[in-house]
Amino acid sequence: MHERIIDGERWIAARLAFLQERLAGELTPDERRATEAEIDVLSEERGIASGGVRSGRIARRLRRRA
Repeated sequence: MHERIIDGERWIAARLAFLQERLAGELTPDERRATEAEIDVLSEERGIASGGVRSGRIARRLRRRA
């Protein structure tokens, strides 16, 4: 049995590309909101993951205020 290792950065990039394509198509208002919300979450996650050490939610909030 082969173990698979998920490359999170590559997965996020592929998912974001898929979601961007989806936005270009016809969506209901609810589908558009859900897609845009997922893009926001993944974009934030991607920024955190590529930044090296991940900090907790409170530390990120404090950093944004500074």
